Parts: sequence; structure tokens; C-alpha cells
Amino acid sequence: MYWAFDNIKSKDAGAYPPEPLELSYGHRPADSDRLRGTELQRAYTVSGREVRPADCGPVRVLSRFGQVVRAPGRITIQREEPGLKWRDFQPESSAYGRVRVGGDPWHGTESGFVASWIAGSEYVKISTGILIYFPKGHLLYQGPVPNRQLVDDPAIASNELDVMAGMEYLVPGRSRELDGRTYGIAALNIIARAPRDDAVVEVRKGQVIGWFHLVAPPASQHIDQLPSKHGNRS
Repeated sequence: MYWAFDNIKSKDAGAYPPEPLELSYGHRPADSDRLRGTELQRAYTVSGREVRPADCGPVRVLSRFGQVVRAPGRITIQREEPGLKWRDFQPESSAYGRVRVGGDPWHGTESGFVASWIAGSEYVKISTGILIYFPKGHLLYQGPVPNRQLVDDPAIASNELDVMAGMEYLVPGRSRELDGRTYGIAALNIIARAPRDDAVVEVRKGQVIGWFHLVAPPASQHIDQLPSKHGNRS
């Protein structure tokens, strides 16, 4: 994959390049013994050793996998009820549909802020100023920080943001040849849902708001039970 600023204005405004994910819940404490097999089951009852997420190999890998993206400016999001049929532009905020957004100004958005509405719905699109180039035949997953209920890092805002997950696919009109290979181009915009009730979500400039990684083909999949000839005894 490659990344680039979507334009010079985003670069000048302070958009953040993607960076590798590294979450604390995937690290065992320095004085913690590694547990294997039945030791996980006996750890607490025998030695009083608390079993933690980092004792699970798949969880440990996921906590250090993929890339994160940061908010290029301060953002506020709240629900607008009843929903507005017409756009409402104010000096400190803008609203349409069931969302009101505010914070730092941003170029190229309909709201004039980093976050903007989506077709008068209850969802917002957060601009990051970043483009991702991903190879043909692959998909680009993007969504919330994984296992976010385990993340108490104040630099990560996705515990408050209701971030949606999705996959980008190559569209011929949004592609480019790089060194003889075709790449799809995805604007790394984060889709989030307006908070419930009267809550206001505030995201500080530089906070982590999303996670993405490359998904290998195929684009569809199915799963079957292992045949008995291969050792399945169920």
C-alpha cells in the first residue's frame, strides 16, 4: 500500500499520516509469565495469576496489526432532533438531517468543518486528508479500533465515536498505475453515527479515530464443515 495527502491544503492544515497500530492491551507486563494450554485454565485457581487479553495470541497480534488514522482537527458531533430538512449554518456549527457538527474548519466539506453530514442522515463523514493506494485484487478494510472496550488511552477517541466498519474495493475510475501495477484509490474518510440523546462527542486534534488494513482476495467466502475423511469426528 501507499498513502498520500489528498491535496496540498490538507497537508498545510495538519493532516496526519497513517501509523502502525500499537495498543497496550496486547502487551504482557514485564513480570508476567507466559501461559500455555491448560496453564490458562489453572492460572487463577492455582497461582492467583490473572489471565489478561495479552495471554491470547490472536488478541496480541490484532493489537499490533493494521494502521491508524488521526483526526486532523478538533471535532464535535451531536444529534439534532427533530431532524432538519434544510441546512443550518452557524458560526460555531452546522447541521443537516439528524446531526450537528462543529470544531475546526476544513476545506472542501459541505459543512465547512472536519466532520460533515451524509445526505441528511444520522451519520457523519470525518475527513482525514489522506488517500490510500491499495493493490488491485485486494480490499481495504476500515473501521473502529479493534477491541475498543479494552482501550483506555485518552489519545484514542473511538470509544466515544460510534465508528462504522466497511471495505473499499477497486473502482476503475478511482485507480492508478504505479510501477506497472494497478492500485485502487480510497479517501480515508471515517464514517460515524451521531451519539444518542443529548450527548456531545468531542474529538481533539490528533486523536486516533479509525483503523484500516489490507484484505487479501477473494472478495467472497464460505465455510463448510470439515469432512470426516480429513479427521472430523463430530
